[in-house]
Formats: sequence, C-alpha cells, structure tokens
Amino acid sequence: MLIGEAPGEREDETGFPFVGRAGDLLTESLLEMKITRSEVYIANCVKCRPPENRQPEDDEVLACRPFLEMQILSIQPKIIVAFGKYAAQWLLGEIPSISKVRGRVWRSRYGSVIPTFHPAHILRNPQEAGKLRRDLSMAVQLANRTGAIT
Repeated sequence: MLIGEAPGEREDETGFPFVGRAGDLLTESLLEMKITRSEVYIANCVKCRPPENRQPEDDEVLACRPFLEMQILSIQPKIIVAFGKYAAQWLLGEIPSISKVRGRVWRSRYGSVIPTFHPAHILRNPQEAGKLRRDLSMAVQLANRTGAIT
C-alpha cells in the first residue's frame, strides 16, 4: 500500500491518487521495480485538495483519518510506503522530518512502514531520486520476503 499526503489539482479533478507529473514519476519508479500500479493500493491521508495546494492542516488530517483507517483495514497491507512527512506522521506519530526517518523500516499498528520522499519532492529536488528508488527497492525486497508480493 502506498500512502501520500493530499490530492493535487489533477487528483482532485479525476478522483484518482498520484496522477500528473508526480504520478508519472511514481509509475516510472514502480516499473523500475517491476511493479505496476494495479499491483499496489494507493491512497492519501487527506481526501480532498487543500485550498491553494497548501500543506494539509492537522484538523483536515484528523477529519479524514477514519476514511484512511477503513482503507488500511480493508486492504490489510503487510507493507506501507509513506510518501512525505504528513503520511509518515499519520502512520508513525510526530517525526522530526522525512529526511531523518526515511531509509528504514518502522513498525506501526498498521504493520511495516517505509517512509520516503514524496514524488513531488523528487520533481523539485531530482538529486534525491536515488533515495526514493532505494526506499522503494527496500519495500519490494521486504514484500518479497514476507510474501506480500507473489
């Protein structure tokens, strides 16, 4: 399962998570790992786009929490990749920054969590792309070991 922060303009228009440039990057990154989007479940912490594409506020994340919890409980993922600070905080509690927690597996009440950079961050900071690839590779390796990918 992959969890992002909040829909952007294109996601809000289409009702699908990770479309547009960040979605294209995510799709390419998954394909590098020999995974298609249809093999993963993709969701966002916040279900509608915050005004002016600002970061989600705590009350917005809290209001959407039951919906994401229902998705997680329905899917029952063995591994969750959290894209960005807000998704990681949703799953792990308060974190200093995504840079400080990415690159390793964390345990949460929802299972194994691998926090990483959001694809939109990579578009703005292409020098970080290798870190995203390593984190996704770690998720795939863990999924293969746990039988989450068959």
